[in-house]
Amino acid sequence: LHQTRFHNAGTDLNALTWRIPITLKYERQGTIGTQTLLLDGTETTVDLGTHVTWIYPNAEAYGYYRWSVPAEMYKALSSSATERLSPRERIALISNSGALLMAGAMTGDAYLRALEAMGRDPEPLVLVSLLDALENVKNVIPSEAADAFWGFVGRTLGPAMVRVGMSAKPGEDQALSIVRPRLINWLGDEGRDPA
Repeated sequence: LHQTRFHNAGTDLNALTWRIPITLKYERQGTIGTQTLLLDGTETTVDLGTHVTWIYPNAEAYGYYRWSVPAEMYKALSSSATERLSPRERIALISNSGALLMAGAMTGDAYLRALEAMGRDPEPLVLVSLLDALENVKNVIPSEAADAFWGFVGRTLGPAMVRVGMSAKPGEDQALSIVRPRLINWLGDEGRDPA
């Protein structure tokens, strides 16, 4: 692990380090574990054993810091987040991805892949975070990429709309009633879905 002062791309700040309590969540040989430590210098080495498949460096999103892992691990985390991470961690993954993009530490295509994977998430609050992130993307899409963005919106939110449905069901979670109109609006306006 190593720490550097986080900042958006294009800014220049003095280097600082903090004493950061960190809980790593990881999978080793099919078993999920955690390890807590205090990162009180620029870097430290943590031994999680062999055959570690992935690491989520902010278990339950309790830490007040941004984090990054190698691109392939980030892709693996986001593509199967619903199986590996709690709803709180999945919401934080969306937020962390957006911050990494703004810092120039994540490419736009990796960011969109992470968002697209979250469209399959069954948790309404995760979908709310996804819609907020898509709002930020919409604001920077150039007009020549509008058709591609429409397709992206359909692929990303279509699975959620199938799960949520166009109409409320008796006894459904109130959060679904809140997210449904936003999904319909997004798929109709930004996704150009005629339904």
